[in-house]
Amino acid sequence: QAADDAKAEAKDAQSKTALLTASFSLYREQVAREYIHREVMREVEDRLTAAIDRLGDRFDRWVDQRDKAKP
Repeated sequence: QAADDAKAEAKDAQSKTALLTASFSLYREQVAREYIHREVMREVEDRLTAAIDRLGDRFDRWVDQRDKAKP
């Protein structure tokens, strides 16, 4: 009887381990997708910031040229 109980408990533990392994695998995939997404968003943010900075520089030059051209 004790051997049968031990076998049943071992089988239950193996089932739980398999379930946890699959769950953890899905979690790792989700984290990887979100991390990539965040990295892409960071790159887009950096490009937008640089474009806005360049636009600001162009506007400043335009204002300077306009002020110099005034009589």
